Amino acid sequence: MNRKAVLKTISVVLVFFVALTIVYSANGQRPKKKKSGAKKVCPNVNTFDQCPVNGCGSPGEADLNEQKNIRTINLADAGPSDLKDLLKMDKPADYVDGGSRQPLKQAGEGKVVTTVAWLMDIRKGSPESCNCYFKEPVNTDNHMVLLNNLVINKFAPKDWEKHSLTAEFTPRVRQNGHPNFTREKIRPLILKDPRKRLWVRLTGPLMFDGYHEVHPLQKGRETNWEIHPVFRFEYCPANKKCTLDSNANWRNIEQ
Repeated sequence: MNRKAVLKTISVVLVFFVALTIVYSANGQRPKKKKSGAKKVCPNVNTFDQCPVNGCGSPGEADLNEQKNIRTINLADAGPSDLKDLLKMDKPADYVDGGSRQPLKQAGEGKVVTTVAWLMDIRKGSPESCNCYFKEPVNTDNHMVLLNNLVINKFAPKDWEKHSLTAEFTPRVRQNGHPNFTREKIRPLILKDPRKRLWVRLTGPLMFDGYHEVHPLQKGRETNWEIHPVFRFEYCPANKKCTLDSNANWRNIEQ
């Protein structure tokens, strides 16, 4: 074997041992994989059941997370609300992001409403402090994009979402008797329509998401008021007429 061949062989052996050193830890064992789900910012949280209702984000997010994580409401308290009126809602002048939510309550936070809208999309959940940064679909919220005919007729499709209202499913409501509140159940209903939209009637409390005052969504929205969490989801079958004030023809996703 000539000198060049010997040097090449030594180089290959050295690269192998360097790679082996990286793979194995000091005690000769492979490093343990980190558990999927919780990030390090959530101390002592190993399962979703251990995630507190105020989550594990910054102190300023605790009250917002509690509002996001309510498990029950009285559906009999729901009142009809036109989507165009919800889209006009703004942040109260006396509310400071991360501060007391009393001004928000006075402005309508917690009020249970029912509205009708075109559901244009339902998104996969992402890790959030309210859910202790778990990332599995069962442990994350689903973001829904709601539009009315006024927006659809006035703006180009690329701008529709900028004028939308957000509604969200949450894992705590899903686990509290609403197993069909999933993207897998609802997205196929949207895709069945040639226009890729679904006429829906949603019921849930109003909530102001101040997080998006500081961290705006990339695609935008008309208002940071949301229906969050959703506690009743109804949809209108194709070729049927469904209205806000009538129960005729609506189908409950859970029936």
